[in-house]
Amino acid sequence: VVDDLMTISRLESDSGLWEKGPLDLRSVVQESTQLFLPFAKERKVNLEIQLEESPMIVMGDKKALGQITDNLLDNALKYTAQGGRVVIRLARENQKAILEVQDSGAGISKKDQNRIFERFYRVDTARSRALGGTGLGLSIVKHLTESHRGQISLNSTPGIGSTFRVSLPIKLD
Repeated sequence: VVDDLMTISRLESDSGLWEKGPLDLRSVVQESTQLFLPFAKERKVNLEIQLEESPMIVMGDKKALGQITDNLLDNALKYTAQGGRVVIRLARENQKAILEVQDSGAGISKKDQNRIFERFYRVDTARSRALGGTGLGLSIVKHLTESHRGQISLNSTPGIGSTFRVSLPIKLD
């Protein structure tokens, strides 16, 4: 909780603690996926990774970009039932790196989708409390994405699942 509060405080004060440089976003996605494989196995959720073969160079901070992927994977795995599926994919679209985390979880209602990136907002407080978390994860993801000149969006259908999509500018030579 304290770490999340400190992170959101730094982000909102725009204290510039990130060391941005060129990096291959594929390595960040691979590291996060490897980190969450044991959690997926424990929850009996199939975790798949789909990456482009060519480098996906962005200007960014490795720790911050890792926190984006970690938070999205953590949520997807927590809210996907046993036997479900989570896919993390990284693709190129025009001059953007598109990171998607798609799950076959409970989904999020339209009324909640408008607020999901707010600090401390939880869709199902009883379930969220049981699964842990601070209600800050998606707010942190949004702030980190925007601090990297990116955008985040959500496509979700209750009972079917959710896809979080992060778009980041690709570094041009």
